[in-house]
Amino acid sequence: MRSYRGKLTTEQIAKGIEECLENTERLIEDARALLNANRPSTASFALLCADQELGKVYVLQLMAIDLPKEQAGWQLWWKRFRGHEVKVTYANIFGIPELAEPSFSSIIEVIREDWLPSAGDLESLRQLCLYVDYSATEERWLSPREISMQVAEDLMQKVVQRVQRALEAKQLGLLSVEALGIQHEELSNVLAEITRLEEAGTLYSAPLDDKVSSAWQRCWRRLILEGIVTLSNDYLIMGIPWREFIEEKGQ
Repeated sequence: MRSYRGKLTTEQIAKGIEECLENTERLIEDARALLNANRPSTASFALLCADQELGKVYVLQLMAIDLPKEQAGWQLWWKRFRGHEVKVTYANIFGIPELAEPSFSSIIEVIREDWLPSAGDLESLRQLCLYVDYSATEERWLSPREISMQVAEDLMQKVVQRVQRALEAKQLGLLSVEALGIQHEELSNVLAEITRLEEAGTLYSAPLDDKVSSAWQRCWRRLILEGIVTLSNDYLIMGIPWREFIEEKGQ
């Protein structure tokens, strides 16, 4: 099947997010069944695949924020959508409400210095879960038998926690068509600026952090006042109760 690399509507992206979340949950259930059958290596493979499917959710969220005007922009997002290491990185770093935190540049630095190399290691682990290979470093054969129940159970705990965060975002309404539309209107400009800086190899700065924070504040305010999201009374936005957040930003 030829891979699609063209544009999508916000409605199509929201449907893709829903499908990826559903597939993530299916893979986790498959992993549970495999663990119960004492098959830790295959269970771990399913969990690492689930982690990548979760990463697609955040790639698609950012795709909806961007909605590129040029074909080259769409091709870049599709490359991220299908890139194993990129998906692992997004699953572990990006998400709501983390992007609303002020220290956005520190998140980017974690991606560059920590998770991109780690994502490559996780992809190697995913391959080891299914295939025998020879390690030049260790000068020996590696086998899926080396994946223990402890490894699989640890993976299960971590992946389930990350998926729960995404499911909570969906339950709040943050991944709906309407919410994604507001995120595009309020965040696309700062996302474009981030992309330009990244292409130029420029480090992120405090002024950019301020722009990202302000954009998310506007976005959250609209999501709440327009009735797009449903929040509990004790829900916090950027560390403060959401009712106080509205009052503070409304003054």
